[in-house]
Amino acid sequence: MLNVIAMAVGVWVATLLPLDIAVTGGEGEWWTRLLVFGAVGVILRLLNQVIKPILQILALPITILTLGLFALVVNWFVLWLAAWVTTWFGGIEPGDW
Repeated sequence: MLNVIAMAVGVWVATLLPLDIAVTGGEGEWWTRLLVFGAVGVILRLLNQVIKPILQILALPITILTLGLFALVVNWFVLWLAAWVTTWFGGIEPGDW
């Protein structure tokens, strides 16, 4: 539960920075906006716990060949996947990825 809250706060802070990241949905009441950030935090946490380890194991040979730089590609893909999943209920809208 604490990890989900940390993810939600991290997404909220990222939207405050000039990184061209926006979270849509929940524009009505303050608590609906909080629920959207919570849902984004849950999805990010699930993807980081389920999908990311599988991708890291599959990408291990190329990660070794690139001396670890391919791990950035895996991280980018997980974030892109989270942005794609959250668009179903209004969620992360990245800028120019």
